[in-house]
Amino acid sequence: EDVVSPTLVMDNVDKIQSVWSSLEALRRDGSLWLWGYHYFWYAKGNDSCFITSPVKLLDEIEVKSIVQISGAYAAVYSDNTLWMWGDSGGKGLIGNGETSQVVCNPIKVLDNVQSVIMPDSTASCFTIRTDGALCAWGDNSYGQLGVKTPGKFSALPVKVTFEEDYVPYNPSSDGWR
Repeated sequence: EDVVSPTLVMDNVDKIQSVWSSLEALRRDGSLWLWGYHYFWYAKGNDSCFITSPVKLLDEIEVKSIVQISGAYAAVYSDNTLWMWGDSGGKGLIGNGETSQVVCNPIKVLDNVQSVIMPDSTASCFTIRTDGALCAWGDNSYGQLGVKTPGKFSALPVKVTFEEDYVPYNPSSDGWR
């Protein structure tokens, strides 16, 4: 049925964003809700990519911020950890070392994250950590990761050092190599 007047979707919303036909809302209690077109929802075993009314994605976790581009999602939780899920875009956008998979459930990528962005014209992700370090991963077609070799990509976060060589993040040792 067509809706011809504004309709209340949800109360107590702090932030909302939309990319293409997908919508995400952060409520004032830190809960994350989504609806619209979400490919990972289908890959997760649901009957469709379409979510016709808001669904709470993460239970018992307070989300500070969320960004989404091309079917990949990045959320900074209240404990300053970065979690990602969705489509890695063939160039490691999820940051877990894989390049060609859809990650259906959020996975932890980094600790001590202050903010995250994913520019809408590229399949790359950038974070600023609480210590001021800039990290980047994903597509590097135009040198946007700040590493020496444009055209390559990084499926794991790399610390942008503002020098000739970059330093890969080693998640197993929880630090930079």
